[in-house]
Amino acid sequence: MRSQTNTRRWSGNPTPTPRTATSTLAASVFWVPMNLAIRGIDANIAWADSFLSDSHKDLKADFVLTNPPFNAEDWGLSKIKDDVRWAFGAPPAGGMRKQKDGSTLHVDGRNANYAWIQYFVHHLNPKGVAGFVLANEAMSGNTSGEGEIRRWLIEADLVDCMVALPGQLLYTTQIPACLWFLTRSKTADDKRGFCKSATLKDIESHDFVLTPDRYVGAARPASDLDLVTFASAGRQEAISRLREAFDESCLPFRVDLFVWDEAPKGFRGNIEEARVAVQKEKKGCKLPEGWQETTLGEFCPFSYGKSLPKKLKDNSGEVPVFGSNGVVGHHAKSLIQDRGIIIGRKGTVGTVIFSSVPFWLIDTTFYIPEDSHRDLRYTFYPLKSLRMEHMNADSAVPGLNRNAAHVRKITIPPLPEQKSHRPHSRLARRQDRAQPPDERNP
Repeated sequence: MRSQTNTRRWSGNPTPTPRTATSTLAASVFWVPMNLAIRGIDANIAWADSFLSDSHKDLKADFVLTNPPFNAEDWGLSKIKDDVRWAFGAPPAGGMRKQKDGSTLHVDGRNANYAWIQYFVHHLNPKGVAGFVLANEAMSGNTSGEGEIRRWLIEADLVDCMVALPGQLLYTTQIPACLWFLTRSKTADDKRGFCKSATLKDIESHDFVLTPDRYVGAARPASDLDLVTFASAGRQEAISRLREAFDESCLPFRVDLFVWDEAPKGFRGNIEEARVAVQKEKKGCKLPEGWQETTLGEFCPFSYGKSLPKKLKDNSGEVPVFGSNGVVGHHAKSLIQDRGIIIGRKGTVGTVIFSSVPFWLIDTTFYIPEDSHRDLRYTFYPLKSLRMEHMNADSAVPGLNRNAAHVRKITIPPLPEQKSHRPHSRLARRQDRAQPPDERNP
């Protein structure tokens, strides 16, 4: 995912300044000089603590390439609390942390991820580029001011590219990680399922979360489905437009379209031999009056939930807080002021829950609000029938891709019929009795 708030190309001096490194690991004193020497790179290496004793205070680098420790704690923030490097906000402060054995430990500075990011930015020259790897939570964390720092970095036009990596890729940790690239000199690129040039407005609409799957969409494998169409002579232009529509669609798979009479004889023989069902268009098959065929995204587009940090959560309230698997707590204030439908996005994928009261939903969910153009209670049942739990689009953590869900075709009756055709089956009543009040079928 790229932040496309500046697309100017770098036209500066291509000669980089000497590379430098600081480290708290004794092993680096041996490995770093050797690594640089065999590549013919001049270096000024200092043995020091990068935060507490910055040995290169005046350095403004062309390139920063680094792998900082993930989620480091107790790194001495109180000694440099007002440091000039924290230009975008102070990193998370220290405090008491509970240990696994029940005891407490005072840490001087919590998660250092955003201290590292600001350290790299501080040492970049105006046309410099930084590339580094961090734990995935750095893309979306909002605790202790991290979300605000990330917002300022984005609004300062520094975030160039985010790359999501799968779990078990790095030999030192099993958790999924991500690559960050920071620069003020950017280029734009779009390829569905691979990269997306997101505008500042796009990112703001996602509360400045930088997780790529919110923007990029699902990638399509090489060939998933072959369709054969029957077309009369002279319909080549229409077939060509249809092929282009498939290529540009948001379908989570690739579709190859063939005209039966133009397909190679061997291909047609294989289809017939394998007894693949081929059905021609039925004549005179019409929808009932007022009904329409549409997509899920046009009828009831999904909106993202919003995180609720523990320090902001008021457990004394009675407003249900929904996660992907149902009610996960209560809060004093509602995010959605009316009824709504909650859909599992991460974790328990594709669950569909109806709330008849105002509610809050966290960022592992989507929601569909009340709307005058559709009956919310009717909408619940088509969603249940789509079996969205099988639309998992994330290999590391189970996830429902909104783009893939939005292109699903559905047939919808007019609003008066929606209100008169709400299912009241025995199964629906049985499910209603089995669920908590906040999760009942409408």
